[in-house]
Amino acid sequence: MEMIKWLENWYKSQCDGDWEHMFGVKIDTLDNPGWTVKIDLEDTVLEDKPFEFYRKYVSEKDWIICQVKNCKFKAGGDPHKLGEIIRIFKEWAES
Repeated sequence: MEMIKWLENWYKSQCDGDWEHMFGVKIDTLDNPGWTVKIDLEDTVLEDKPFEFYRKYVSEKDWIICQVKNCKFKAGGDPHKLGEIIRIFKEWAES
């Protein structure tokens, strides 16, 4: 729950009356199964921050991919990786 709380706070800190009308955070499920996370970076301090592509594939049931592309943090992972995805975003955002 600590990672969810952190993401809530990060999202709230971006909301300025404009940003939240055009951008946001999307968390969804995949049918293979798994998670997908998309976080808009436009008009944030992370907009131009470099991010090193991250991929860890152990098996079809143990995998995670994170990247920044088109001004969005995009990630996916198996059903047990939602917290890790948010942690990776958090560590990058705070570095």
